[in-house]
Amino acid sequence: MFAFIKGIIECNNSKTVVINVHGVGYEINIPSNIVNQLPKVGNSIQLFTYFYLREDQAQLFGFLNSSDKELFKILLEVSGVGPKLALEILSNCSPANFISAIMVENIDFLVKIPGVGKKTAQRLIIELKDKLKKLGLAKPSISEQTNQNQSYFETVEALMALGYKQSEIEQALQKVANLESASTDSLIRAALLELGRE
Repeated sequence: MFAFIKGIIECNNSKTVVINVHGVGYEINIPSNIVNQLPKVGNSIQLFTYFYLREDQAQLFGFLNSSDKELFKILLEVSGVGPKLALEILSNCSPANFISAIMVENIDFLVKIPGVGKKTAQRLIIELKDKLKKLGLAKPSISEQTNQNQSYFETVEALMALGYKQSEIEQALQKVANLESASTDSLIRAALLELGRE
């Protein structure tokens, strides 16, 4: 119904943003990890939106790009996954890392996401792995780089054990050079340096 909404940011917090479109304020649910990427209040923004309508609720969900919106829609097709959990998934890990975890069947990584237990993680893998391949969202190289991905996942798990949040760890790792070829130890050291600068 709403492909995107463009207007002026009236206010925002870690869960929602209100966009003023010609005098009408649209309250939009957003992934918490994009809050720091939003323009300041009073500036213009465009969000790709999905209108979720059920008998007991009507909500707007917004994303910075269309690929995040598509992944959100795909997550809603998984049995037992509603908009709250789908948004939690996108709030706690990047789409690329989530897809990588699905493709290499990394249950340990998935269960670190709030609201995702072992059974839900298994269901996500079963229902999404082939679908992501068919839709072209999973690059062939993802499943071929299991060892490299394993170093990444081990780094995230180690830093979470130190008390860092998964979303801030991933943001730090995105700034690390030679991410794909690095060992777990070197990734941990590099990520700690980035985390220390924030």
